[in-house]
Amino acid sequence: MITLKTFLSADHVHPRNLYVKFKGFTDLYVRKGPYLIGTENSREYKESIQIANVTARKEGRGAFRGLIDFLEKNYPERVIVVECVQTERLEAICRHMGFEQINVGIGLHFAKGDFS
Repeated sequence: MITLKTFLSADHVHPRNLYVKFKGFTDLYVRKGPYLIGTENSREYKESIQIANVTARKEGRGAFRGLIDFLEKNYPERVIVVECVQTERLEAICRHMGFEQINVGIGLHFAKGDFS
């Protein structure tokens, strides 16, 4: 399994989605590439990093915060999307970290970055 940094640095290589290694996680599945985002009247594709599945080694130890800090520091030009948030705890964490909800219904999606 390759590291998150290696996966994100190899933009020209497929696949665009993969389980990767990152400190604090037993499972981390991410996607990279264009993501259609915006309002109903103004949508466009933005380069993104999509967090699709996460399992922390130990819940509540800051693994998710560390992941987001790493992504913001190293890939500031990309929108970070957290897909299908299904727990109130992760929803609260996303909101606290400045993510905005970008869909309605079951399986909330949150984004952070320049997607206006």
